[in-house]
Amino acid sequence: MDIPYTLQTPSEKVINEIKYFAAFSALKRLLEQKKITLENCRLANVAIAEKYGVSQLHI
Repeated sequence: MDIPYTLQTPSEKVINEIKYFAAFSALKRLLEQKKITLENCRLANVAIAEKYGVSQLHI
């Protein structure tokens, strides 16, 4: 079902991009605080991007 974009109903693709960016930002912060390793951060980033069907940002 392809729902057209309107201000009242943003597309699912836009919502998924926002969700991914929020998760990406949290991952980056955890990495900066040294609470996770770079390798685990990269693995999580790939998994989250795949879950939301978006292109991943580079850490």
